[in-house]
Amino acid sequence: MDPNPPPLFPPELEREIFETAAYFYPETIQKLLLVSHRVYKWLDGMQYATVMAKAVEGSCPVDVLLREIQSESRPASFFHDHVRHLYVINRGESWDQDKNVLIQVLSACCGIHNLVLFVGVHLLKSLLPSLAAMKLRRLVITGDALFFQVDPETSMFSSLTHLYLPYDPLVHRHTAMTSRDRLPSFLAHLPVLTHFAMVAIFSNTASAALAKDILVSCKNLQVLIVGVIEDVKLFPSIDDARFLVFRPSGKYEFDLGWVAETRGGIDFWARADAFVAKKQRGEIQPSSRCWIEFEDGIPAEGGI
Repeated sequence: MDPNPPPLFPPELEREIFETAAYFYPETIQKLLLVSHRVYKWLDGMQYATVMAKAVEGSCPVDVLLREIQSESRPASFFHDHVRHLYVINRGESWDQDKNVLIQVLSACCGIHNLVLFVGVHLLKSLLPSLAAMKLRRLVITGDALFFQVDPETSMFSSLTHLYLPYDPLVHRHTAMTSRDRLPSFLAHLPVLTHFAMVAIFSNTASAALAKDILVSCKNLQVLIVGVIEDVKLFPSIDDARFLVFRPSGKYEFDLGWVAETRGGIDFWARADAFVAKKQRGEIQPSSRCWIEFEDGIPAEGGI
């Protein structure tokens, strides 16, 4: 087979066709790379755009990325230019409990826009210098009070629009007061933040009060989500169209939604946007309802 058959379409159109196919159907990239040398050059970097510890269809396994980084067979700019979405969960099996491996990955992939970082507090602290070099747009991060030791005006947050803290900032007695006092101010200092989510476990009443403080402090916030582990109807209603309470999906659904969003699909943020838009148009009845119901016609996570 000719390794570089002549194009059937103008080169610009042919490239757009292949790149569009790879974007919406990344699981086909490995086969598309075999079409010709020029197609390989167009799509090679796209196979590393979305990276996960245990890959969902359409993403690159992190061990593949790590092997390529450590091989030093590509220029240093390659991973900076092509890795855009990274999902890190430290359970030992993929990262070998080695913070140096994580630092190596984050340092090589400092062009990331979308980061999920499920790691312990001590590991997170060692990663902060690498994170400081990034300009993230979306961030899911654990770390509790340690997170608020970071200056909200650092360049790490200069482009951040979506922030999800997948824990209850009020659950630990020794950090609850700090979170209650500092979180609204911290968020208000993030220059382009439009979407924020947190979890309520400790007290619905206290979490509702914190949510109100955040809504008052953050005038540019478009969506505020509080995840609860019990019936959403038990959470105190908040008279603000930007507010939504929901039951967080399981990890599998979250992962599917996260990967889907990287190619224009539905994640929990997109569902929240749809709900808030409906509420602002007066389509949610009663107007005091702050949760999504099936009848709202909002697609589930993971759809494209």
